[in-house]
Amino acid sequence: VGLPMDARSDDSNLGAISYKIKNLSPSILSLDFNAYGNQVDHVMDNDERMNFAAVEAESIVKADTYGGKIEINLVPKQKNMLFLGADYRILFRDGYRDRFVKKNMKTGVDLPQPMLFTDKIWQDSRLSDLGFYAENKTYLNNYLTLGAGIRADMVSAKIEDPAEDFAELYDLEDTNEINFSANLSMSYAMENGTSLQFALGRGVRSATIDERYINHFAVGKDPYELVGNPKLKPEVNKQVEFSFRKEAKALDFQFNLFYSNLSNLITAAVDSSIGRKYLPWIEPKFAKRFVNVESAYQTGLEVGASYALNRHLGIEGQFAYTYTQNVSWDEPISRVPPMEASFKVNYEREIWWLGLDSRIVAAQNRVALSFGEIESPAFNLLNFRAGVKPFKGLVLGMTVENILDTDYVEFLNWSFNPLIGEGLVKEPGRNISVYAKYSF
Repeated sequence: VGLPMDARSDDSNLGAISYKIKNLSPSILSLDFNAYGNQVDHVMDNDERMNFAAVEAESIVKADTYGGKIEINLVPKQKNMLFLGADYRILFRDGYRDRFVKKNMKTGVDLPQPMLFTDKIWQDSRLSDLGFYAENKTYLNNYLTLGAGIRADMVSAKIEDPAEDFAELYDLEDTNEINFSANLSMSYAMENGTSLQFALGRGVRSATIDERYINHFAVGKDPYELVGNPKLKPEVNKQVEFSFRKEAKALDFQFNLFYSNLSNLITAAVDSSIGRKYLPWIEPKFAKRFVNVESAYQTGLEVGASYALNRHLGIEGQFAYTYTQNVSWDEPISRVPPMEASFKVNYEREIWWLGLDSRIVAAQNRVALSFGEIESPAFNLLNFRAGVKPFKGLVLGMTVENILDTDYVEFLNWSFNPLIGEGLVKEPGRNISVYAKYSF
């Protein structure tokens, strides 16, 4: 029910090195260095899909990533800690898709002579980011801490082998950006276990290599082919946060509240001027193109608490809700989960334990029509778990998920099946599992 192709192979070569020196001097606490690299060859095909009778497809993608970071931790003066650093990351993406079409795309009649098409997916693109940052913490007294940080990123992007249809959409020049981010925070921690924090921040995010250069390929969690946009402006997030925490002998309570103002938000939107390239006879008939949204905002809160009724029995609860609005398009921001709450009851002895937890998810009726989203209904889940340690090293356990066998869908789990049409994918029903684990 997912994307129209399956992963056939994924060959990866990974490497990393790190080095750290501590206590170089009274004012230099540490010096860290690390470097990494990975190379991935990824092959996908539709050999086991129903559409194989109409078209054989295979995509081969090469993805290389290299980078490194150096950071020094200083104590320039008493009650002051300073972090200085630089990091670099470069990504290379290339790949193509071969389509061996055996049927007429409109009539479904066998072609007298099959036709071969080769699509440039990643178009030999690359993206690099060189960043410099500084973060300082000042401990004014035993209770109050001030924090401040700045960061500058120099981002470069280019495309070496553009497809003809992609080149028709844009003037493909190399892109260079300089982005500045900053944050300021104040924390107050009291001896009674109460702590408060207030923070302001401005974060800038450049478009990813997918958002810039992908060409008619589905890499998201929905059936749409995605088309990149090398003209995307960096996304700017101005955010304010407040958090409260109370820790006591039996109680741990946390509360977080935030508001975020977004400009040039990067999102994908259905573009009726760009038709589907792969399997164009099935829905959805159009592709999504990455674009900027001039003005948007989001606000939300998270609440969590745990309480130990005694040394064996404890309860936990969590609540989260985020409200968003795409002001420019007069609709919500896409891919935002609905309001959710969860509760747990845990009972533990020395050699056995059991627990019951519930998950309550509200309906998500605030959907982004430009993204092609589908509303999801509310649901409640109940799960049970238990275990025992009969002797040292051995653990036996069982879980029963979705005890009530609830029929439900997750808002973020959206896909496509050519037989039944588009929709949210149903999640598993009641599931019972047992396990044994032995450590020696």
